[in-house]
Amino acid sequence: MALVKKGYTCSCDGGIICHDGGELPCNNAILLHGKPEEGSFHDQNLEGATSKINDILDEVRHIEPNRELAIIATPDGLFLVWVKEGDEADVLRNILRTESPSA
Repeated sequence: MALVKKGYTCSCDGGIICHDGGELPCNNAILLHGKPEEGSFHDQNLEGATSKINDILDEVRHIEPNRELAIIATPDGLFLVWVKEGDEADVLRNILRTESPSA
């Protein structure tokens, strides 16, 4: 799942749809690994924590294999959620109960 640089919209059914565009990002629920260097901004302690957090996220992901795990940015901070990928226009049409002009 490549959810980087995508936004999200809440759907009528209470779900969250990740899509291209948007102001608040929807990211794949995994932390990047780096090359730890002593005294740097990413040292061995942070690299170890990254591995442990990713292991926990993998465990959760395997509990619900048919769902996508993501981290979204909210006005109050980062939030771990289950999401679906979709198209923002289709989500808004569903919420507003409108149809595409080409339909």
